[in-house]
Amino acid sequence: MAEQITFFNTFEEPIALFETLLPRLDAAGVRARAVISAGRYRQTPWLEDPVQRRRYLRLAWVPGFQRRSKRACALWYWLLVPPRILFSRSRLHVLLTEPPFLFALGVWLSRLRRIPCAVFIMDLHLDTAAALGLVRVGSPLYRLLDAATRWGLRHADRVWALGRCMQERLLAKGVAAERLRLAPLWALPAAQRPPAEPNRFLAAHGWEGKFLVLYSGNMGLGHELRTVLEAAARLRDCRDMLFVFAGYGGRRAEVASAIAAGADNVRLLDFQPEDWLADMLAAAGAHFVSLRPGCEGAVVPSKFFGALASGRPVLYEGRAEGEVARLIRELGCGRVIAPRDTAALCEALLAYRGDAALARRDGAAGRAAFLARYTAEQGAQRCLALLRELLPAPPAEAGRAAAPGGAA
Repeated sequence: MAEQITFFNTFEEPIALFETLLPRLDAAGVRARAVISAGRYRQTPWLEDPVQRRRYLRLAWVPGFQRRSKRACALWYWLLVPPRILFSRSRLHVLLTEPPFLFALGVWLSRLRRIPCAVFIMDLHLDTAAALGLVRVGSPLYRLLDAATRWGLRHADRVWALGRCMQERLLAKGVAAERLRLAPLWALPAAQRPPAEPNRFLAAHGWEGKFLVLYSGNMGLGHELRTVLEAAARLRDCRDMLFVFAGYGGRRAEVASAIAAGADNVRLLDFQPEDWLADMLAAAGAHFVSLRPGCEGAVVPSKFFGALASGRPVLYEGRAEGEVARLIRELGCGRVIAPRDTAALCEALLAYRGDAALARRDGAAGRAAFLARYTAEQGAQRCLALLRELLPAPPAEAGRAAAPGGAA
């Protein structure tokens, strides 16, 4: 039986999109698969399970010696996956945004085959690159990539945005409002489970009694780490406060450099095993999330939703119009710090460290919002509803609806 829906993205998303969504689609009678790279990046038990891999995934080949290179995986995906899109037998394509700009080609190929397609925007790569000065606005390269991006967005049957600020960017790029949908992120399923007591993450590292300032997740170029590292330097005399960074990315070297320069209150960890995630997130006294100016709406940090799930307050460094800043103000789950305001960040950290009731109140507000809006189940149901807009009901379901005497 041919797939009804095929998703295309180099890797599984940090929110475990495929792990969360594909089994639920299967249970709803919709056969769905994801074409991902055979490379190894952010592996989880679900991805390693041979039964799940056979059932839900199709792998794009990568030479064995390059499978740990994110760039090599993106290149091979770009080379090998377009024919799969062109000759797909699916009834619906969902194109995500890794590798960069492939979605525009995917929209064109889908239109050639007259297969409906949705673009699920996780990152607006060109906007981020321009904000960081990696490409000059108006240069020939920028104009070429911008034209491809706008064409793909305008010709997709649906475009899904992660937040309101991203919606605003997409409208400005010419996406028709009637084809634009909001699809908020959610927390990893592993982040939702109640952590063990006493906290085994703290015990394993010997950090019992410490106030952890936790940055957990991708340390990409669009994130800002200088301010929190400066705060760590200013607060070195607070011997019970520890700044912990867990993850990878282009900014990880900044943390390593700070440690090498003598920052003895900073720790750098790899991504943690999935079964430790809830314990690590709950070990925080406060979570830190950030975006560099100009990246609002091009990126919505998924780590924010895991922080909400932990029931701990969130400190966000970034402009006030960003989605995370808006949510913090609306939910009352933390504080928004203006870009590069180290003094304000230090003040907020000391406030949470010194007032347990304040930390519990703001953390509880975030946890309540998470349970009300951002669980994996709720995220999957939102995606299912969006997919149903483009995918006809399964034949059995359609037959029941058409049966004589059926309920109105």
